[in-house]
Amino acid sequence: MHTENNIISVFVLSFASFVWAGAMGFALAGRYLRYKESKKMHTHGNWSSMPRALVILPCKGTDLTIETNMLSLRAQNYPDYDIIAVVDSKDDVAVDHIKAADLKYLIADKRFDKCSGKIKNILTAFEKYGRSDRYKVYVVVDADVTASPDWLSSLVRPLSDSRFGVSTTYPYFNPVCGTWSKIKNVWNFVGLGMMESERTRFVWGGSMAFRKELVTKELTRSMGTAVADDIEIHRACRRAGLGVYYVRKRIAFVNVRENFASFIEWANRQTALSLSADRKLIVYGKLIYGTDCLLILMGILLPFFYGAVWVFLLLPLAVRIAGSYSKMERKGMYVVPATLLVQFIYLYNIMKAARMENIQWRGIKYKIG
Repeated sequence: MHTENNIISVFVLSFASFVWAGAMGFALAGRYLRYKESKKMHTHGNWSSMPRALVILPCKGTDLTIETNMLSLRAQNYPDYDIIAVVDSKDDVAVDHIKAADLKYLIADKRFDKCSGKIKNILTAFEKYGRSDRYKVYVVVDADVTASPDWLSSLVRPLSDSRFGVSTTYPYFNPVCGTWSKIKNVWNFVGLGMMESERTRFVWGGSMAFRKELVTKELTRSMGTAVADDIEIHRACRRAGLGVYYVRKRIAFVNVRENFASFIEWANRQTALSLSADRKLIVYGKLIYGTDCLLILMGILLPFFYGAVWVFLLLPLAVRIAGSYSKMERKGMYVVPATLLVQFIYLYNIMKAARMENIQWRGIKYKIG
């Protein structure tokens, strides 16, 4: 019996060591690749002056600090741009906010009824302004984004380099109040890591600028039946053989006030949209976060049976906590339990989203996949 217990112990500890070594190797390799790519992210502009830009603001309902957000778009230090908001109807409550911010707006064209509401709004703007040579760059921004004064110039400037078709950034979720707002803040840091690598970079529809040349008949046709605008813009960029530039500077902020139900619904929806763009992420996600969760459980349990030295299994978690802490605008020790918890939430999101056929946004159900 003693020999059998020794064999089990050797197997458990060997397995734990193997999982730990794999997780650390993967994490270090990822950091090294992101570091190398960050050194390459510089542009060689060929514009003599910044082109005129059209900022498209799709709106539906209201958002936290929506009027502040709209006013931040008006206060850009960009030389030549216009803002056009688009709503589904003149009875939408967003219209009152648009008027208060003194913005122009359009009513969405009912012909675009096979796509999501946001895409319908964007296509309406394309239809209105697409035939004009007035604008060289289109910019799409969500109504929940508070933009820094250099938001627009930071997004448009990289497009002066002919290698890039789209420029995007990633939001910082500012937790206004509540535990789940803070957890959402930490949850979102995984997206920052994905943005830093060309292999996992995506276009974030909340703040994206792209060349007018990308708006072809093929793009408008594909968007006409799509749910996610950013996925279609990203695909158009690839078809044109152009790259996606990531603006690392923090220029877009989203104020959040979440409860458990709203956070989980949002996290599942975001994950489902990401998986619909690339189904390989299901396998990668389960492997990465399944490993992380396993290490956390072993790092907590094994020290009770085999000695405190096995706490080293929690080192990858400690690295993630340190990384999350460094990204926080306002430092707080809630980052420790939040980072631990979100590893399990990520795994749940992937497993849940992999089975989702529909998502719900602002009261409307959309089929994905």
